[in-house]
Amino acid sequence: MTRISLVNEIFDPFVLALREHFLPGQNLTVDEMLLRFRGRTKFRVYMKSKPGKYGMKVWVIVDSETG
Repeated sequence: MTRISLVNEIFDPFVLALREHFLPGQNLTVDEMLLRFRGRTKFRVYMKSKPGKYGMKVWVIVDSETG
């Protein structure tokens, strides 16, 4: 079992639940954000301009009506 498959066991049901219970509006925005994390992982990044300098960079789709 790979490391990412452990994450998928939690992430996949979460995504399915979102698809069932969330209907996005017409106005959507794509944004990037840094989730603070200082542990050991291959996909941790350093961003000098952010308040929390180390973490995992993720892209999110945000609905302007519900936030």
